Amino acid sequence: MHTFPSRGEAMSPELNARMGANRKRLFGDEDLLVYSPGQFVANIMQIMGSKQAGDAAYGFIAEAMTWTGVVLMTGWLEKFPRLRVAILESNSSWLPLVLEKAETYLELYKHTGEKIGAPHEEFYKHCFIAFESDEIVTLRLWDIYENIALWSSDMPHLDASDVWEAIDNMNKWQVPQKVQEKMLGGNARRLYGIEPELVVTKAPENYKPQIMSRYA
Repeated sequence: MHTFPSRGEAMSPELNARMGANRKRLFGDEDLLVYSPGQFVANIMQIMGSKQAGDAAYGFIAEAMTWTGVVLMTGWLEKFPRLRVAILESNSSWLPLVLEKAETYLELYKHTGEKIGAPHEEFYKHCFIAFESDEIVTLRLWDIYENIALWSSDMPHLDASDVWEAIDNMNKWQVPQKVQEKMLGGNARRLYGIEPELVVTKAPENYKPQIMSRYA
């Protein structure tokens, strides 16, 4: 699952027709009710005159959180027991909150009679999630992510990082070596069925991460 935010109207003519003419509207007859979360971020920041990349910084996260919550609270994963899902390029630090809230509300509304599996159980059975080198929350909660985390560099984007930064941060927060190996490659190999091959064992001498100037 990879989000791709856009700006403008979100409701397709087909969805508009399916929702029907008698649906409750927020404003006037011409107003659209449905926006994707990432699109909402991008539209509002643009309207406010911002030149910041709000869709990239927050839109991707908003999309991924919403998608994951909906999937867990509708029992979608249980319909496809052999399915494996990778949530990519949307960060990972938000995952514990989404799992907790999905579990809370499914418990509160269990009187509806819907048979939906426990969010934690279903997520860990079906899903993997990508993290980036600077996600300190993910690294400090490594025991939550040990078997599902996929390190990603986000290359070739301007905010990309390298694996040495991830290793430095993991060592700083005392992530066990065996867990580092899983998060930095083992989980990805398990997901894709790739045999391990060790190519690089240490950082270059006089290594210094390359950082683009924001004013360049």
